[in-house]
Amino acid sequence: MARPPHARHMGVIVQSGRCHDVRAPGEPRRLSHVGRAARRREDPPLLRGEGRFLDDLPIDGVAHVAFVRSAHAHARLVALDVAVARKAAGVIAVVTAAEVDAFPAIGMARAIEGMVVPEMAFVAGDVVRCQGTPVAIVVAESAELAHDAAALVRAEWTALPGAAEPDAALAVYVEPSGLGWESGLVRMETDGRVTVATGSSAHGQGHETVFAQIVADRLGIEPEAIDVRHGDTAAIATGIGTFGSRSTALGGGALVHAADAVVVKARRLAAHLLEAHAADVRLGAGGFAVAGVPDRFVRWADVARLAWAGPLPPGEEPGLEASHVLAPEHEVWSGGAVVAAVRIERETGALTLERLVWIDDAGTIVNPLLADGQLDGSLAQAWGQIALEAVRFDADGHLLSGTLMDYALPRADDVPHAEVHHMHSPTPRNRLGAKGLGEAGNIGVPPAVVNAAVDALAPLGVRHLDMPLTPESIWKAIRR
Repeated sequence: MARPPHARHMGVIVQSGRCHDVRAPGEPRRLSHVGRAARRREDPPLLRGEGRFLDDLPIDGVAHVAFVRSAHAHARLVALDVAVARKAAGVIAVVTAAEVDAFPAIGMARAIEGMVVPEMAFVAGDVVRCQGTPVAIVVAESAELAHDAAALVRAEWTALPGAAEPDAALAVYVEPSGLGWESGLVRMETDGRVTVATGSSAHGQGHETVFAQIVADRLGIEPEAIDVRHGDTAAIATGIGTFGSRSTALGGGALVHAADAVVVKARRLAAHLLEAHAADVRLGAGGFAVAGVPDRFVRWADVARLAWAGPLPPGEEPGLEASHVLAPEHEVWSGGAVVAAVRIERETGALTLERLVWIDDAGTIVNPLLADGQLDGSLAQAWGQIALEAVRFDADGHLLSGTLMDYALPRADDVPHAEVHHMHSPTPRNRLGAKGLGEAGNIGVPPAVVNAAVDALAPLGVRHLDMPLTPESIWKAIRR
């Protein structure tokens, strides 16, 4: 891969693991923020309705797009009339297949050998092979005007035959994560506050809280003194984002490197202020002191003012910031095990989860409260997959479960309780020792529950069950 320019813990098993430490020899270990259950700092403004999203940003000159899509799973486009839509108020353009013929089809990765990947055009011109395929794109001055104009497009179809099928005990799991690269920047401001910028933009995981805890530990300050910025190319030019359980290992790991580099320079500047050798200067709570002479102490703000305003010692450049791109050669691997006990009513097929015991090892846990929240979320997703969610088509390939009236998502009272135990075996592949966490439930829980259900029905001759395990599907399996 190219590199770029809480009280839910039923038990804890601690295994040995070593993480990189930038303390000078003899420097005392400071009280750690990593490992503390801290509430998310992002939540109060969101709960007050003060969150800022893309639609909240006043950007001049931005056009909006609405798509005209096929209601058919397989049909021939006989006629397409966009003339009225093109004359509608605020419309900038209406794009059809004729205008995008020069573009190649959308590339799709083949995840497994032999996987069938149909050609995906940006805009279909003659035949559609999937419900929802775009046949026209309306560009207008506002989203409302774009949607109004899209409703004026007239399409005539000849329906074609469809196809609904593309090709007419103990679950031990592993979760790969932390592959690729991510960027981070740490800057000590002149007032002693810290600005952290990350290329890993959040979508609800608690990045601001966790990243502040990580950097606070490395600098010996409180998380409240740290401002975290993400999704802002003015603050940091490159970044990948958040997916694949990579944010703490890669995004947090990059910030560890950047913070450690700031400490290295700050120790030299503190030594200059203290008139001491850098090797004798120790990082403590809120600043630096001379080893054995704790009264000789300078605050971070004192060091930062020297770094930014001078006069600097010979050989030092202005500023007190560092950036880092973390691009490890190998991914990290989380692991765990899930054991499920189920009860099934023979008369109705109803499945009841009696007990779910879950051991997860995600290495260093920065914030146990948020980690358990991530596991709860993946358990909810897993239970939806196990017992409720299904994409249904009719015989001609039309989607029948396309709304939340028809597609069964789990509600809070649907999600079962899990007895979660944590192991901690830090990985040596990043300085935090952190591994992935967010997808553990999706990986480990479904096979455990399905295997338990099959085991329960084995005396009745059942050897296989497909998810979702609805009462109807289990009832039918019992009576085959």
